[in-house]
Amino acid sequence: MTAAELKKLKLLAVIAAAGGLFVLLRPGPAPPGDAARSSSAPDGRTQGELNFVARLPEIPLDELDSARPQFALGRNLFRYPPPPPPPPPSPEELARLRREAEELARRRALEPPPKVLPTIDFKFAGYVETPKGKIAALSRGDQILLAQEGEIVDRRFKIVRIGFESITVGFVGEDATRQLPITGE
Repeated sequence: MTAAELKKLKLLAVIAAAGGLFVLLRPGPAPPGDAARSSSAPDGRTQGELNFVARLPEIPLDELDSARPQFALGRNLFRYPPPPPPPPPSPEELARLRREAEELARRRALEPPPKVLPTIDFKFAGYVETPKGKIAALSRGDQILLAQEGEIVDRRFKIVRIGFESITVGFVGEDATRQLPITGE
């Protein structure tokens, strides 16, 4: 027997059982000649209906009128409590972390401190375009400095690039650069 035939057979059995229950529990007079169903209760229910009702759970109707419990407002079903803290590390893990921290501290102690770059004390006020290239106007208080790309300003800063809205300033003897936006001052 194939799987499709087995599935059809199961479906047919379910339909037959449902039909049998319908005939057994249907309201109304019993079919003629059916002795089991012909006996009825004083209220007109058949024996099948009485058997079905006997199997139903009894509901205490007097308890339905009693006071219902009140629920506390303010609980948010969508807010979760914070997660529990992680478990403490094992002694082996603590020893490993301590060794790693000591090694990192030892390496950092051997490294030279990072160079502190000088602060740029001027602002990019704008530029003028000439046939020889762009000339940047830099302001420091009341003083105006003019410089082209590649020139050194104040013996500390080199003008690397002059753009439309910013200027790139390098530091003499260093590879680092900083970008200054145009301020219009």
